[in-house]
Amino acid sequence: MAYLVRRRDTFVMRLLLLPTVIFLTVHSAHNFYWPQPWLQAYNWAQSLVSAQLIAKALDFALTPIGRLKVGETKLPRIGGEDTHTPSSPTAKHRAANPSFLPPAVNDAFEVLFAFRGLGWDFGQGAHVPKEDRPLERGAFLKATRRVFFKYFLLFDLLDSCMKLIPEVGSPFGGTIFFPLPPIQRYVVSTTIHLMTGIMVLTGFEVVYALMTLVGVGLLRQSPLLWPPFFDRPFSSDSLTVFWAKRWHQSLRRMFIIFGGYPGYWLGSWISQEAAKVAMLFGVFIASGLFHELTTYTTGKGFDKNTTLFFVWQGVAVLVERIWYKVTGRKVQGWTGLIWVYFCIMVLGQPCVNAWHHRGLGGSVIVPTLVSPTRNFLWPILRRVHPVFEFLP
Repeated sequence: MAYLVRRRDTFVMRLLLLPTVIFLTVHSAHNFYWPQPWLQAYNWAQSLVSAQLIAKALDFALTPIGRLKVGETKLPRIGGEDTHTPSSPTAKHRAANPSFLPPAVNDAFEVLFAFRGLGWDFGQGAHVPKEDRPLERGAFLKATRRVFFKYFLLFDLLDSCMKLIPEVGSPFGGTIFFPLPPIQRYVVSTTIHLMTGIMVLTGFEVVYALMTLVGVGLLRQSPLLWPPFFDRPFSSDSLTVFWAKRWHQSLRRMFIIFGGYPGYWLGSWISQEAAKVAMLFGVFIASGLFHELTTYTTGKGFDKNTTLFFVWQGVAVLVERIWYKVTGRKVQGWTGLIWVYFCIMVLGQPCVNAWHHRGLGGSVIVPTLVSPTRNFLWPILRRVHPVFEFLP
């Protein structure tokens, strides 16, 4: 599909392939099952990838003219090479650093992994974080390796600490709301919630850094196609800024396909304004269902709190828009910062609790064999002081 979407006159072929691709993707996700409780995070990960692949398949199949790079005017035919060279910076870098793969295969890989659509027609308008690494290929790869190891060490430390929390650190799961007096209960739940959020952030950074090393180092893609994954999310002073810019945008296209376009189509029956609101809610509903249905594959049932959290985010973003229209002032500054932290850090706790209740916090993510924390840090601490004897 990725190859065909870069070739002219393949629309019918892509449409005919779509049912087979969706069937095989769903079959693979649900029939290659990890039955061990401590490996259920891999079932969850398989479902995450499957949902993304289905979204890609729908995007590729339902785009009649195929996918164009920024600056392109037409696509080559099957068996033909590019007949037009885009004038974008990424294209110039690509010409100076040719891949060892044939152009058609390299194009297929590039469009398949262009989750944010950078350099492509479907990515125009997506926020691109400012690059703080040198763009010279060798220096860029060196800086990316440092990013990989930094975030891997932090993720491994947090993952190892999470495994020490009673019940939450078990593959059988447990609540983050311990039977304690109210203040202590919410201090503990907020700490676990924050740890989980940082684990999500660092986990994404590790995977993205690894993909960047493959894309730039092996496939010789432009560093411009691999800008930073996040844009200082902890400094967000409005939910609109948080979700549209600061948080990662790698799932943006998928949520638009699954929820944004259907919502816009339904709302357009009423009015253009209703279509925009319906598109907003469609995106957040798709996000909520994505996060919950993929967790559902752990076999621990359905929890509505995950979907409700993301629906609430859509409500809160709409409230920010209404506030701006009524007052003429944007949500920002220290009041906006408090608002964001309340919506994420407080109202988000039932969502995180739903994940830990299914045992995701206790699942194997970093195997002990490759864990620096469990192989080096814990043994050192046990030798330093008897108080650390509880460490595994």
